[in-house]
Amino acid sequence: RAITPMLIQMLSRKNAELLLLAIAFLKKLSIFRENKDEMRDQGVASAIIKFVPGNSDEMTMAVLRLMLNLSFDTEVRGELVKEGVIPKLVELLKRPQFRHVALKLLYQISMDDKCKSMFTYTECI
Repeated sequence: RAITPMLIQMLSRKNAELLLLAIAFLKKLSIFRENKDEMRDQGVASAIIKFVPGNSDEMTMAVLRLMLNLSFDTEVRGELVKEGVIPKLVELLKRPQFRHVALKLLYQISMDDKCKSMFTYTECI
């Protein structure tokens, strides 16, 4: 138990391999409601937003997939928007390897009426 807070704490480290492992493990844990709720309570959105775009394509893709899993929760979506994820995702649309995941995330975000207006301040329209 209490592995989620430890993994989120690891996101402040500098070792790229450790970061990638922590993000991959968080992604696997995020499919369960209890873990997703714990991640939300620990402030995972602010911890992972700094990795978009990441140092490597592999890191960026792992974070995008974690965000996609978490984006089904309205509170986490709101936190991601507050952290400024929309302009970063729009920028990633220019890179073909990230386009499919970025589009899915943008679609998830667009389901919130509060967030729809945020799209007008980007290049996606």
